[in-house]
Amino acid sequence: MEKWIWIVIVFVPVWFLAAVFEPFSFSSATKYSIYESDSVGPITWRHSTFKFDGQFVIEKSRDGAKKYENCAVYNKDNWTCTFHDFSGDFGFVEGKYQDTFSNPNVRYVSRLTYILLNVKELANGGFISWLLIPVVPFFL
Repeated sequence: MEKWIWIVIVFVPVWFLAAVFEPFSFSSATKYSIYESDSVGPITWRHSTFKFDGQFVIEKSRDGAKKYENCAVYNKDNWTCTFHDFSGDFGFVEGKYQDTFSNPNVRYVSRLTYILLNVKELANGGFISWLLIPVVPFFL
């Protein structure tokens, strides 16, 4: 077989594995959010990574870092914290993000859905955007 076919046969499964399972996330958890509009559909998406320091949780996102101190951490897939203003709770239960702050325009999705939305957005871009598609799951 041609050499490029072997590259595709190896790369495509690795790409999907990286899109489903976050590489190097042994001690952190990530939530993937989509902010939607009724008339437009998905308008923006973002992700936040949570790291743990004992019973403290540190959230890192594009808005910066926040440290939550009122938390109960069992492991990276099961923990809960209270917002700083005590308006509600948030955390992960069996690996899925949940919160009591209900915003009808926010939907929490899987890593794969988040990656595919990013790929779709890149596919609508120019040539440079197309070049970024193969590396998306490795850098989000």
